[in-house]
Amino acid sequence: MFLAYDIIIFDYGLMHRILGTSECIANYLDGGFMRSVWCLSHTSSLFLLLIALFFLIKPIWLLWPALLMQSSYALGLAVLTMATAPKMLDALSGKVDTEFGTAFTVYLMGFTSNWLFTFVLWHHYWYVEEKLKVISSKNAPTIL
Repeated sequence: MFLAYDIIIFDYGLMHRILGTSECIANYLDGGFMRSVWCLSHTSSLFLLLIALFFLIKPIWLLWPALLMQSSYALGLAVLTMATAPKMLDALSGKVDTEFGTAFTVYLMGFTSNWLFTFVLWHHYWYVEEKLKVISSKNAPTIL
């Protein structure tokens, strides 16, 4: 039952209930090996994001790895949600017990907070980019 939980996609038994799987989705796809590589790269990009946000603000390109990884993560969650939507709706139309309701709520909260984080991250990037553009245009020499 432990393998039925997948914290990466906010799955605490939801996919086990609606798809009837005995393990997490990643184990069915590739045994989970690519998941470990993805986790390492996403974690390192988020550490780089923290450095770029708090210490090295000027080089805006340091935000690119986190933007790429976070956007692909949000897109992957959207694809997973769309792929399992018919089964989720079918399960929600039946008898919903506390365990299923909790698993669905956790998944929905994780999905929503992930999209919100991606939205805020992109808008922060655009804000910093515009701010640096204004600063560089003020410092640029004018040719008469």
